[in-house]
Amino acid sequence: MGQYEKALPIAKLMSNNNLFFIQENSITFLSIVSQSIVMSEVALKYVQAGQKAEAEQILVQALQKAKTTDEMAEIALKYAQVGQKTKALQVLAQVSQNAQYSNNIAKVAVKYAQVGQQAKGEQLLAQALQSVKKQKDGGVKNSDLHNIAIGSAKVGQFNQAIETTKLIKDYPRSYKDIFDSINQETSELFAEIAKICAAAEQYEQAFQAIQEIKYSYRQREALGVVAVEYTKKSQYEQAFQVLKEDVLKEKAETILSNPNGTLVLPKIVEQATQAEPSAKAEQVLSQALEVAKTIKSRDDKVKVITAIAIGYTQLKQKNKSEQLLAQALKIAENIHQ
Repeated sequence: MGQYEKALPIAKLMSNNNLFFIQENSITFLSIVSQSIVMSEVALKYVQAGQKAEAEQILVQALQKAKTTDEMAEIALKYAQVGQKTKALQVLAQVSQNAQYSNNIAKVAVKYAQVGQQAKGEQLLAQALQSVKKQKDGGVKNSDLHNIAIGSAKVGQFNQAIETTKLIKDYPRSYKDIFDSINQETSELFAEIAKICAAAEQYEQAFQAIQEIKYSYRQREALGVVAVEYTKKSQYEQAFQVLKEDVLKEKAETILSNPNGTLVLPKIVEQATQAEPSAKAEQVLSQALEVAKTIKSRDDKVKVITAIAIGYTQLKQKNKSEQLLAQALKIAENIHQ
C-alpha cells in the first residue's frame, strides 16, 4: 500500500483535535487541523500522484465533513487546485452568503483572489469595511478592522491595508495602558502588512507600513524582515542598503537584529552560500563582514562573525574561516571583562 492509500484512512479516523500535517514526502504530526482540511490535503497528494478521480472523490467527502465557513473556503481553494474552478466558485459563493464575521469574510475574500477572482475578493472586503464603520463597540470594531486589513494585504491591496489599519483607534477611555495596547496592536499589524508587502516585492508599501509603526524595536524587526525578503530574491545590495542606511532616521546598528534574537546577517549569509555561485557568495560574505564591524553588541558580533566563518567553510576557504573563528573567540573571551 502506497503513502497516499495509507494517508486517506488516517485522515478519515481523525477528529478535530488531532495533530496532523502532510509534508512533501512524509506524514508528520505537527499542528491542530480539522479532518476536512486534512482530507483536502490528501486529495492534493492524489492529484500529484496522477489520480485525479480519486482526489475529486475525497474532496466531496471533505466538503461534507466541513463544519465551518473557513474549512469550506479552504476546500474551495483545493477544488480550484485540482482543476475544478467552477465547483470552487460554487462553494465560495455558498460560503460568502453564510459568512457573518469579518474574519470569515476576509478569508473568503482571500480565497476568491487565490482562485483568480480578484475583483470579487476586493468587493467583499470593501463591503465588510463599510459594515464595520457602523459598528459601535470599539473592541469589536478594532478586531474587524484588523481582519480586513490583513485580508486586504493578502489580496494585494497594500495601500488599502495600511489605510484600514490607521482606522484602528483607542477605545472610548483615556487610560494610558489602553492607548499603549492599541499602539502595540497596530504596530504588530503594520509589521505583518510590511512582511506581506515585502514578500510580494512591493517594497515601497512595505516601508510605508514600517513608518507607521509606533515602537522602534518593532520597526527594527520589520526592517530585518524586508532585508531577508530582498535576499530571497538575490537582491543583496538592497538588503545591505536596508541594514546600512538611515532608512527611518535610525542608527544603522539598531536594525541588525530583532527583539526575538534572530539576527538578519546570518540569514543573508546562509542564503548566499546555499543559493549563489561561489564568486557571488564570497562577495556577499565580504559585505556582511563589513556590516558586522558596525555591530556594538559583542554577543551579536560573535554570532554574526561565526556565521560568516561557517559560510567561508562552505565555500572551502578554510584559512579565512579559521581567521574569523579566532576573531570571534577573542571577542567572546572579552565579553564580560
